[in-house]
Amino acid sequence: MLQPALSMEANIAFNKHVNRKHMRRYKCPNSGCSRAFALQADLVRHNRTVYRSRGNHGHARPKTTLA
Repeated sequence: MLQPALSMEANIAFNKHVNRKHMRRYKCPNSGCSRAFALQADLVRHNRTVYRSRGNHGHARPKTTLA
């Protein structure tokens, strides 16, 4: 079945939605963790909550390097 053509604004909104919600570009760098996130903020929250507050529950602690 063919989809109807979208207006330019609808197409931009749809692409933004797909990129923000479905494309998992940010992968957790810790070995043994297969999590990936659409937003960098979600990866930052994952690292903060999983690795710092709960300690080492099956994951290695992330190495922090300061520039």
